[in-house]
Amino acid sequence: GPSPFGDGDMKNYFHPKCIFETLKRVRANTRVIESADDISNFENIKDDDKKTVVKLIKGISLSFLNRFF
Repeated sequence: GPSPFGDGDMKNYFHPKCIFETLKRVRANTRVIESADDISNFENIKDDDKKTVVKLIKGISLSFLNRFF
């Protein structure tokens, strides 16, 4: 659907690895997922998938620290 942030379409991601790979390439001032609290309906995700997402969140946090500091 249309993006609320400007021209173009909003991207939807269905695989956790896909969105976190994208987040590795964003600008320094772009908001990224920093915790499970940033994901709506996280409580409805299967437990195994929650573990995967939490690992990816930790990985993106480390990636940002290494990239910008």
